[in-house]
Formats: sequence, C-alpha cells, structure tokens
Amino acid sequence: MVPAAPNGPDPSSLFMIVLGSLLTVWTCFTDKVPEKIRNVMTSTLGRLLAVVLLYTIYSFLGFLPALLFTMGISLTWLNRPLSKPVEGFLSSIKQTQVQGDKWFVENALGENPLAIMEDRVVTQAVQDNSDSKNTKSSR
Repeated sequence: MVPAAPNGPDPSSLFMIVLGSLLTVWTCFTDKVPEKIRNVMTSTLGRLLAVVLLYTIYSFLGFLPALLFTMGISLTWLNRPLSKPVEGFLSSIKQTQVQGDKWFVENALGENPLAIMEDRVVTQAVQDNSDSKNTKSSR
C-alpha cells in the first residue's frame, strides 16, 4: 500500500487520475476554449478567481495538479486575442463609391458592386535582412 502524499490525496487514486487527465486535456487544447470564456478569464475578477482556485488546488490536492492548472490558465490567457477582430462591414471602415467602368471579372461574374472597402493597400519591397550571404550562385 502506498502511503498518502503529505500535501494532498493519494496520487494513484481515481479522483487524482481523472483530475490530472482533465487538466492535461485542457492544457493541450486551450485554443479551443470559447473566446467569451477566455475574455472572462482574463478580466480582473477572472484572474482573482484563478489565483484563489490555484491556492485551493495546491492546498488540497498538491503540487502537480496545481502545476497543471497553472499551465492551463497561462496558455488560456496566452491564446486570447489581443484586439477584437474587425468586421469588413462596419461603418468605421472607409467606403469609396464605385466610379467608372466595370472590371472584366465583374462583367464575367455578373457582379454589381456599390462601394469599395479599403481601396488603398500599403506594400513594401521584399528585403533580405539576414546576415548570411547566399553561397549558391549562378556564376
């Protein structure tokens, strides 16, 4: 018989195995957590709740479940979007009315555009910023 861990229940108990498995699956698939839940978890209240839950897990279950929980929380916070995605149909985006003749593709597909979103594109030349020189040449 294995003696009980000094800081939590027996690590080979069914409860610890199931909890460890759930925490491992959560840690592996943190990018699948819905965005609303991730936003709540990154709020002040969500972070305070996570710290309290982490302390509770460490106090009652031990170091390894607390470590898995910490990894899951950290990766969930890491996967949250830094800014909200912008829809292309919002009024905040500049619209330009269509002027002139249709393009060939518009005629071929039977499209009748009313306005153009984002008609300006900023491009830059391709640059090689690497320190190493290309040793293969045609000379």
